[in-house]
Amino acid sequence: MKNGVYYLVNYSLTYQKVMREDISKNIEYNINRHVEKFNKESGEIFTYRIKVKWTDADSIESDLRDNVLVIKMKDHRNQSRNFALAIREYVPKALIPTARRYVHQGLMKAIDYVISKDILAVDTNALNYFINITADDINQIKDLVEETEEINKEGRLTRILLSEYKKLSSLYPTDPKPDVHRETKEFESKVYRLAVKEPEEKVDPTYIGKYIKAAVVPIAKIETFRDFGLEAHMKFIKESLEKGVDTFLCGGSWRV
Repeated sequence: MKNGVYYLVNYSLTYQKVMREDISKNIEYNINRHVEKFNKESGEIFTYRIKVKWTDADSIESDLRDNVLVIKMKDHRNQSRNFALAIREYVPKALIPTARRYVHQGLMKAIDYVISKDILAVDTNALNYFINITADDINQIKDLVEETEEINKEGRLTRILLSEYKKLSSLYPTDPKPDVHRETKEFESKVYRLAVKEPEEKVDPTYIGKYIKAAVVPIAKIETFRDFGLEAHMKFIKESLEKGVDTFLCGGSWRV
C-alpha cells in the first residue's frame, strides 16, 4: 500500500472511531443528566449510571461493572435510534433494580415506559422510534400507562410512587408474594385518585398495608393555612402515626 493511501485509510478509521466515541458520550450524557435529576427528586431510584460500548453484534447486551451498566450495542449510524435502543435496555435494568420484582409486573412496565419517554423527550425522533417499537407491548397495559402518565405530572411518579416502591428492596432476596404485588397496585390507584380528584372531592390520602404504610400529606387551602398555620398538617400527621403510617410524602418525600 502506498504511503498516501495508507495515511488516508488510517485517518478515516481514526475519524470514525472518534465519531463513534462522540456518539456514545452524547447518549451517556443525555441519560446520566436525567438520572441525576430523578435521583435528586426521589432518593436514588436509579442505582446505576450508563456507559455505551459499540459492538458488531445485532443483539444488545448489558453488564454491570462497579455500579455502571455497560450497554453493548451496534452503532446504527442513526443517533436517535441508538438513543432509543439504549434507553430500552437501560431503564428496566437500572430503575429500582432490587425492588422492582416486588412491584406489580404490568405497573412496573408502565413506569419504565413513562420514565423512558421522559428521558427521550429531548429528541423527538428518538421518542417516536421508541413509541413505535414498544407499541404492541404497551397496548396491552394502556390503562396503566395512562394512569402512570397522570401520576407523573408534577413529579408524583418519582417523588411519591417510586420513592415508596424503592423501599421494597428490603425484601430482597425473598421471592415476591401476591400480596406485595397487590399492595403496590393499590397504592398506585390511591396516588392516581389523589392526582385526578376534583378540588372539593374527598379521597383518603393514607394507605396502610403489610408492606406499604404511607400517607400523602394534603396541602391545606390558603385560607386554612392563614387561619390555622401548620395545625391542620400536624393534626393529620399525628392521626396518621396513630394508624400506623411510617412514611409521609408531599411532592418530595420525607420520613419520620
